[in-house]
Amino acid sequence: MAIYHLSTKPISRSSGRSAVASIAYRAGIAITDERLGKTYDYSKRKGVIWKEIASPNGFKIDRNELWNLAEKSENRSNSRTAREIVINIPHELMQGDQATGKMLAYEFASQLSEKYQVAVDVVVHAPDKQGDNRNFHAHLLLTTRKIEQDRHGNIKLTDKSQLEMSNTQLKQAGLLSNQDELKEIRKAWADLTNEYLAEHGIDERIDHRSHKDRGLDTLPTVKMGWQATELERQGIRTDVGDKNRDIKAYNTNLVQQKILASEIIIQQTLKNASKTSIEPHEGVSSRVTPTTPIKSQQSEIRPPSVDVKIDVSQHPQKLPTNEQDWRSQYEAWKAQKNIPVSEQTTQPPNALQTLEQSAMSKYEQWKAEKALAEKQAQREAERQRQLERSQSKLTPKYDNDIGFSP
Repeated sequence: MAIYHLSTKPISRSSGRSAVASIAYRAGIAITDERLGKTYDYSKRKGVIWKEIASPNGFKIDRNELWNLAEKSENRSNSRTAREIVINIPHELMQGDQATGKMLAYEFASQLSEKYQVAVDVVVHAPDKQGDNRNFHAHLLLTTRKIEQDRHGNIKLTDKSQLEMSNTQLKQAGLLSNQDELKEIRKAWADLTNEYLAEHGIDERIDHRSHKDRGLDTLPTVKMGWQATELERQGIRTDVGDKNRDIKAYNTNLVQQKILASEIIIQQTLKNASKTSIEPHEGVSSRVTPTTPIKSQQSEIRPPSVDVKIDVSQHPQKLPTNEQDWRSQYEAWKAQKNIPVSEQTTQPPNALQTLEQSAMSKYEQWKAEKALAEKQAQREAERQRQLERSQSKLTPKYDNDIGFSP
């Protein structure tokens, strides 16, 4: 199953980070920060599949030169020296020599490079051995400034790119806000990925939209972060991990309820169909009446009788179906996830301990609500069949084999 992921964050000195150190770690290389005189050596790092630099017009750039220039171009102690975008590459495109997935990541990087006139360093990573073996992903490190090359082949960084401008500056320039521009980037990644999936005969597709925009009842999980992920792998439960388990349980039960509802509706429809008598048409003699129900293929694949007792204890515990309350609690907790634990006042709702109506009460509710509509639909279908017989001017043939009597 192809999974969508795209996130972005700045590489800033205010958080103690540097572009040189970041690319050394992600690319698994040794590189010296000439501004600080410090060497970062991650050449023994495993899991780096492939790396390449995309630039406007495709001119060649040396990685060491590029990121040292990025650091030297900024003077403030809180300067942003790079921007990182992380994308998930569908594992379906990373089969064999993995060339398709690499090309997908590079083409997306090239699109960003051309649009914003920046250099984009692409590094494709293999899944972590302790994690999901489908988690192929790429780190894209973008320069915060536009890049140019003179006629001698020398590169220089100039003005800040559109991605680093404030919303006020963007508005004055007639450009999209940062939030809207990010949506465009997310859409561009989804569109390009889906093109690759289609071209290679893969039915899976990804969607950049939020659950709300897609009209989904399910809730999205919360981003774990590497620290919580590592603790969970060691068997240590975390607050965000518990939250995601609650959300997954809620989503699972929501799906189960919909499946159960569908089964009950099908069963009730078949049950009503078997009991409904066909009323004589105005143009047909009242002597022509069915004496046995008409068999259909559906009767051969009828699900088990709903008369059997449902053991509610065998079903997973139901979670709240009041979505507004659930979402408001969820958003309140999410808003506090960056607040120190000692200052938090709202705890994530223990949704698993909230019991909903039993499966049997759900059955009775659906049965009452659907019975009238299903009966009307059955009658309408029969009226349509009678109308077709009348319009074709067919005279009923008396045939005892199908229940008519002469």
